[in-house]
Amino acid sequence: MEIPGTDENFIIEKSVEGYDAEEIHYMLKNEKESYVSLDSVQTFLNRDATQEQVDLARRVQEKKADVGREELISDLREIKEGLKHEIEQLRESDLNNISNDTMKNLINNIKLMGEFIGELQQQAPANKSAGGVVNVNKLEQNFDITNSVQFLPAEEKRSIAEELASDPDVEDYVVVTEE
Repeated sequence: MEIPGTDENFIIEKSVEGYDAEEIHYMLKNEKESYVSLDSVQTFLNRDATQEQVDLARRVQEKKADVGREELISDLREIKEGLKHEIEQLRESDLNNISNDTMKNLINNIKLMGEFIGELQQQAPANKSAGGVVNVNKLEQNFDITNSVQFLPAEEKRSIAEELASDPDVEDYVVVTEE
């Protein structure tokens, strides 16, 4: 049976997405209302020319995904810088009126953005199966150090604050003293 050109394109597209012949036949019948038989779909997919088209379409899709990952990293960096700028503006405008919750939320968002950027950059470009996907379970945003620190004695809390103040990697911190 001769397959119409639009159905051929649909078959190639769905094959690139990972569907097998039976699934493609089902989608052709239900979504496209096509009368192409399962045997025709299988025969078409088994042709060398079709496999070359599928491979070419996959390679193009992978290259687009790489560009997408680089754009995502760039966007995340811009967001991170925007959040840092917002913190600075809040500090400059009126430090006394800034709530600790607002500062904590902004700092946590900056840290989370940094973790996403780091995770994306660590993905090997040769690992095409990742497709710019970050496994959120690998990130450390679920560990809230403030819950651990709040139960420490006052001396240890003070010691931790002093260490953080002298740490060059810690750019933003707030020390609250009671009067």
